Amino acid sequence: MEDVNNNSSVRSYPDRPASRRGLGPTTNLLASANSATSTTPSPVAIIRPGTAMKPPSALRSGTASRLLAHNGVPISSSTSQRIGTALGNAGNRMAERPITQHGISGLSTSYGRLGTAASSNRQIKDKRYWHAVLQSKLQEINQETSKLLKEKKFLDRERSARKLYEKRVKEAAKELTNLQSTLTSMNLALDNCTSGMTRQHLLNETVALRERNEHIQEQLELIFKQRQQKDNDNKDLERETDKEKNKVIEMINSLPEEDQHKYREYQTLSENLRKQNAIYHTQISEMEKQKERLNTMIMNSQTRSEAHRLKSKLKELLNKRNALREEENNRLSPAQEREKLINDVRSNNQALASIGKQLKIVEDQLFEKKETLQQIDQDLEEGNSERHVKYKELKKRDEVMSAFMDSFKSNMNQEQQSIDTLKNQITYAIEQITLQGINMKAIGGDKLDGNGFNSKNDLNSHSGLLKEYKKLGIQLKQLQILEKRTMQQVNSLRQEETDALQNIQKYANLEIPRADAIVKMNDLTSILQEMEDKKRVTENVVDEARNRNHEIKVSLKSNDTYRQISHLEDKLVDLMKENKIFQEAVNQMQQENNYTKTRMEVHEMVHEHNTLLSSELENISV
Repeated sequence: MEDVNNNSSVRSYPDRPASRRGLGPTTNLLASANSATSTTPSPVAIIRPGTAMKPPSALRSGTASRLLAHNGVPISSSTSQRIGTALGNAGNRMAERPITQHGISGLSTSYGRLGTAASSNRQIKDKRYWHAVLQSKLQEINQETSKLLKEKKFLDRERSARKLYEKRVKEAAKELTNLQSTLTSMNLALDNCTSGMTRQHLLNETVALRERNEHIQEQLELIFKQRQQKDNDNKDLERETDKEKNKVIEMINSLPEEDQHKYREYQTLSENLRKQNAIYHTQISEMEKQKERLNTMIMNSQTRSEAHRLKSKLKELLNKRNALREEENNRLSPAQEREKLINDVRSNNQALASIGKQLKIVEDQLFEKKETLQQIDQDLEEGNSERHVKYKELKKRDEVMSAFMDSFKSNMNQEQQSIDTLKNQITYAIEQITLQGINMKAIGGDKLDGNGFNSKNDLNSHSGLLKEYKKLGIQLKQLQILEKRTMQQVNSLRQEETDALQNIQKYANLEIPRADAIVKMNDLTSILQEMEDKKRVTENVVDEARNRNHEIKVSLKSNDTYRQISHLEDKLVDLMKENKIFQEAVNQMQQENNYTKTRMEVHEMVHEHNTLLSSELENISV
């Protein structure tokens, strides 16, 4: 390592002679660079240069400086004329670097960039020039690092602010949800108030909602219990699977070596097949992505979309051509066509005959309906006479009497049963009364006389009154039952009477069934007219279809469709060739414009250059 305080130019720079003003060591240059770029002072920068120099005012400018001044390039300060000291601005203003008498063999009269061979006279580049270049590069690197540090600080600040903002956003979102819930509840309350709901209705709704929430909570608890049960079942199944796996492993270990070897081979084969399956799945997904990408490219490309449109059109034309060919192949001979037409005519005649039969049947039905209508009209005319009215009244009375006689036996039996039950009840009550009277006589008469009671007359005694009261209550109940039964019979008779009156009113006015019959007849006539219209329409359609078929056959015989189809086929072949040429051109252009290799080479060269620069910097710093 050099001595920084050594002023000898021979020892410091053995490759070139020293100038008149001397030359400082390289450490002074580095120190000046460090002092210009870094904020912390370097100990190297404090070292004083070893050459003794006159003041800059007494220094005569060099030849290069005078030439630069003559060309109009200003000199910043007097210190920049000193050799070995003005290296701080060497990178920024290389044109102001002074050139010594020994460091140049000649200088061109035309002003050019220093350090380059602008003419036949070659300029020598000394170490200080390269130090200045390195210094300028270091300054650029320092500026770039400072810029990157500022950007990093700005990004860190933004990141911290973003975290703070995210936290605030979360808090605001929570607050917003709470406010929205309160707003919904207030809106519900406002709606309830505006709708005129009372406090009782609101309480009922709250009770219903509470019950609903309790029901939902019970369901959730049930689901949670089911989930716990399922988790426990899953754990049990996992334990069982582990046991089964252990059993399988034990079984495999218990097998002979050959079987174990086969099992391992099958296991490796299954793993390989599984891997191949995964690879195939990835390839399929990649192909699907490529297909989507190509579809998007086709949709974005006008030529490809046009080709796709032409291809679809060609497909339609091919289908039409195939249909025409099939029709041509299926075309019958004239004799066969004549026979087919005869069969069609026969079938149509049969259909017409069946339609005629149906029309005849409908006409017969209409005739029958008309006859029934006439019969109804005659009946109505007969019914309007007084004789018919009297006949109806007598018939109705006969019906009422027959109904009464039919129900008389059943009513009589019911009344007889009710009378028998009343008799039995009366006899039972009399027996009970007599038994109670005998019992009362058996009791001592002195006691009754002392108490002031007289048992001779039952109605005057307390027990006799009670018995009479019970008997009368039983009779009252029986009478009430009988009253209910009679009321039911009266109601049924009234209902029958109302039904009979309704029937009388219904059949008294025969205009209603006559109107119904007229409506039905009109419906049938309208249906007949519609069927006749449909028959005419179908006949017209059949005639038009026959004419159209005849025209198509004639046009096909004298049509140039096949020539057009062949022309379109040739056009399709040309388009497919052009498409193939375009695809080849696109592939060739993609191969030509593939700069991956050059990019890798450039990256490697840049990496090598950076490593070289870093190694040189380390050597210089050492």
